Amino acid sequence: MSEPEVVVDQDSQMEPSERALMKTPVGQVFTNFPSAEDWRTIQTIAQTFHAAGAMPRGIDTTAKFVVILQAGREMGLPPVESLNSLYFVNGRVAIYGEAVPLQIMRAGHKISWGVCNSQTASVTITRGDTGESMSNTFTMQMAEERGYTKNAIYKAYPENMLKWRVLSMTAKFICPDALHGIGIKEELEAEL
Repeated sequence: MSEPEVVVDQDSQMEPSERALMKTPVGQVFTNFPSAEDWRTIQTIAQTFHAAGAMPRGIDTTAKFVVILQAGREMGLPPVESLNSLYFVNGRVAIYGEAVPLQIMRAGHKISWGVCNSQTASVTITRGDTGESMSNTFTMQMAEERGYTKNAIYKAYPENMLKWRVLSMTAKFICPDALHGIGIKEELEAEL
């Protein structure tokens, strides 16, 4: 004779908050989660751009462009700006360095550059909501000590690379809301 089957009511084992979450529509849990209509629109835009050949070298499939569009959507970027501002580095979505200051300023924060040249870059970011500030400096010596200068881009564009690095390391701490967890393309490539 077989053992009687034990039926466990999973609902009774959940906390009330977990039960409520399970009954909540996805769009209310993930506020930037696309609706079915939004998803179709994103796919149509991606297919149209792909068919037109209007995609950069690294975004060579419709699926990659869909990811770029959704990441841009979460950052508040329209489709063309997403295409021109976001990229893939080692399987991760990254933002071009030149688009970072705009994202920080759009979030209401202020950027003040200090001394910037081929040997050093300094920046201060001030939050627009609290007035809290953070300043940092990044030098070529620091880049060399961390092994970043093995990448030829540091030798070709030293001032820009130092600026992206100091801006990124400051923004990650004082205004992570502006970058939405997305790394800077040039910085991520330098680490490869």
